[in-house]
Amino acid sequence: MASGHDGSTSVLAVRNEPGLDTTTAEKTHRVELPYEEYSAALARRSVRHVLRQWNLAGIEDDVLLVVAELVANAVVHGRLMEGSGTKGITVAIGLRAGVLGLRVQDHNPARPIPRVARAGATSGRGLLLVTALSSGWTSRPSDDGGKAVHVFWNLAPDLGTPAQPDALPRAS
Repeated sequence: MASGHDGSTSVLAVRNEPGLDTTTAEKTHRVELPYEEYSAALARRSVRHVLRQWNLAGIEDDVLLVVAELVANAVVHGRLMEGSGTKGITVAIGLRAGVLGLRVQDHNPARPIPRVARAGATSGRGLLLVTALSSGWTSRPSDDGGKAVHVFWNLAPDLGTPAQPDALPRAS
């Protein structure tokens, strides 16, 4: 299921976001998951293991909540496109130069759109959580006709906690 932690796994790059080109990441991890309800739990378990190996336990709670939300969405929405030779959901993470990147890819081309949930609604808040718990996110069409949601965290110098905004390098 998982394909190593040694940097040999190919992970799609995110363009226009500094530090997110995980194809050149120092460390990478990738896992393929089925369109099943239990996949969010498998993704959390896999990512938790890797974050602990990479000494990133300080950011673990935020990353695990984000990966669970995105995989749960991929199960619901990506399953709609299942069938025509699709393999499943891909979860990939990479670490490079103080940036942790996460990619969740499914086979539904519809890109996520943040919305405001009505009072009492049981869904519609996931992207608000992703926005609140990360340094940023974007979505892009994938080469297989689906989409990939990319999330990143700018890490503090100790690599174990999210950096505070004023601790981040300024663009010149």
